[in-house]
Amino acid sequence: MITVLNMYDEKQEDGSSFRLTASLGSDGSLVLEGQDFTQVAKEIFGDREVEYYYVFSPNEAKKLFSNLEGEEPLFALKESFFQNGIDNNPLLTFCDNHGIEYRKIVF
Repeated sequence: MITVLNMYDEKQEDGSSFRLTASLGSDGSLVLEGQDFTQVAKEIFGDREVEYYYVFSPNEAKKLFSNLEGEEPLFALKESFFQNGIDNNPLLTFCDNHGIEYRKIVF
């Protein structure tokens, strides 16, 4: 079973970059870890880098994966929600609509 997978890693012409990885814990939890480097972040937070995490407990991760097609959970996650790159909204909207809880942590 794959335990870490890059969901996307994109660089844009203006120097902005966006990266998101997903990892499965040995307990079945799911953590999405993102890093964005943008001028907008610098204007808002005083630093170009913003780090954020979406954390799913083992039970919530199991609920999420049970709604996806595929043998490998992280590949199924990527195929279902990250084919278009940096847009996290389809995943979060799906979770909200299906009662799948997660914590968002931003640094």
